Amino acid sequence: MTRHELKTWPQYFAAVRSGKKRFEIRRNDRDFAVGDILVLREFDPEGDTYTGQIE
Repeated sequence: MTRHELKTWPQYFAAVRSGKKRFEIRRNDRDFAVGDILVLREFDPEGDTYTGQIE
């Protein structure tokens, strides 16, 4: 089992957190596998920084 931390822009992060966005399609550039843990980290592209919010 591998933990993957993924950069997520604020509008998409908010949609995931509220339950409006229940899935996302991404390129498998990290060898994702069944049972892996995905951690979404909110990223502010304007400030080029992480906000500290995690899902």
